[in-house]
Amino acid sequence: MRILLFLFLVFSTLSAGANSDVRVLGEMRRMFTARDIGPNVDLAEVNKEPHLYALGPLAGLKGEVTVADGQVFVSKANGKKPIVTIEPRVISVFLVYASVPAWRSVDIPESVRTEKDLATFVESQLPRDTRSAFRVEGNALTARYHIQNYKGSAKALTHEAHDAAKVFILQTT
Repeated sequence: MRILLFLFLVFSTLSAGANSDVRVLGEMRRMFTARDIGPNVDLAEVNKEPHLYALGPLAGLKGEVTVADGQVFVSKANGKKPIVTIEPRVISVFLVYASVPAWRSVDIPESVRTEKDLATFVESQLPRDTRSAFRVEGNALTARYHIQNYKGSAKALTHEAHDAAKVFILQTT
């Protein structure tokens, strides 16, 4: 499954974007303070940049958007079952993205076994106090990820409602 491909598949190679600026359109804070979960970022416009990698919530918080090398994946939940489609003309609430023409690869040590180990290793490989694009490639024995599936109104959105709307999926390969 290619959901969150460049962030969460574990354990083989870490790739960091060589000379890539991570940018943000919109903001999560505004989503909560202004209760803005509407269609704010048109992926078709952003995806004009070559080698785009991005993450963001689907408009209305009805799923997740993942872009890997310009290919736009939309993940939605049907109960506990993920549905992933390719939708280049989707709109998100906000978007974190970078154009990464080349990746710098680093082997992940075999001692990295858990999500916490991976986070510590990634932090040791990236510059401090900056936004950095990175992806992790490999085979996972298990993978846990979430898909946002908010059913409430924008006015009813709270941090608690947002967290409760996450459908967590665990897959064993």
